[in-house]
Amino acid sequence: MKKILLVIILTFSALVAAQEKNPYQKIDFIMDEMPEDFKTSTDLIANYISQNFQTKEDKIRASFYFTTSNINYDVENMFTQKPNQSLEEKVNNTLKSRKGVCMHYAAIFRDINLKLEIETFIVDGYTKLYGKIAELSHVWCAIKTGDNWFLYDPTWSSGFVNNNVFTKKHNNIYYKASPEVFIQSHMPFDYIWQFSNYPTTNQEFYDGKTAINKSKTYFDFELEITKISKFTPKEVSTNALERITANGIKNKLIQESINFKNKEIAFHNQVSNLDNYKDIINDYNNNLITYNAFVNFRNQRFLPSVTDQELKDMIEMPLDKFLDCQNRTYKMQAVDQNNIANVKSFKKNLITVIQQAQIHNEFVKLYLTKDLEERKKMFYTRTVSRKN
Repeated sequence: MKKILLVIILTFSALVAAQEKNPYQKIDFIMDEMPEDFKTSTDLIANYISQNFQTKEDKIRASFYFTTSNINYDVENMFTQKPNQSLEEKVNNTLKSRKGVCMHYAAIFRDINLKLEIETFIVDGYTKLYGKIAELSHVWCAIKTGDNWFLYDPTWSSGFVNNNVFTKKHNNIYYKASPEVFIQSHMPFDYIWQFSNYPTTNQEFYDGKTAINKSKTYFDFELEITKISKFTPKEVSTNALERITANGIKNKLIQESINFKNKEIAFHNQVSNLDNYKDIINDYNNNLITYNAFVNFRNQRFLPSVTDQELKDMIEMPLDKFLDCQNRTYKMQAVDQNNIANVKSFKKNLITVIQQAQIHNEFVKLYLTKDLEERKKMFYTRTVSRKN
């Protein structure tokens, strides 16, 4: 694994030497002059950029250059990352330590851009250089400027690793790269982020066949990206899982991505169930007020008098709502461990309340078949006490 990493990173320095004079010198110089006090949060960094640059292009460059110039690759912890950290935690911790791996570079770059009101997507996938597939997954960013999509890899543009030592050496090879060029070395797990109407399969990426092939079925990635913006988080994960699987499972990194998407979907199911459970509990509590009002009314021998239909509705409506709560509860799936006991207890409580409500309902049905005198006599028999 280390040998592969060495080949990949050392390639950067070789490619850098072939670059022409930096066309972004003025922007980079202004970013080099940023006071250290501004580097403690992405809000302050974005404010500094806004004060010094006007166009979207210049702001993106300033954000990218800050990220590549101020974050060092964390060689020591490259295999021991914390996947459960939120993006906010990744950003804050990275700014404090000035160290990170690909996800941290991408998170910093994206967060600054969002503060600048520049929509930026984080893309995950795997890479290849000189025919060698990397054994670690990778993360980079995508931005749409005008009608075109461009790709940015702040990690690969920040420097290189040699003998487990990171050397900072900024390059522009992976700054604002076109999708056609980027796909030669960067393969997204989800082919929507290839920004191609004829996406490359994983097998073709392995074989180096990344040129556009119009004999394939046309894929409207712009339309699909637009759809994503309207999807729920679960729909986004489910939609991505379908594409990842369809593009071929060539290595363990792709399989790990599939496993992660399945975990995301399970998590979204739990969140959805928790939200549904809260709604059910709220409906149950509100309905309990109506039900208890009926019980109290029965204890008052249905006085003051109401019409038969009103009396019938007074018990049937809460009973129906209790049954609806029960039906919705049993439809819930993948309840998280913290709520299993609560849901189980609630189900038992529902059964008890429904049974009592059904007894009350049978009483009313019988009551409505009697004449006035017989109705009065019914209250001298044993009644059901209220339990809830």
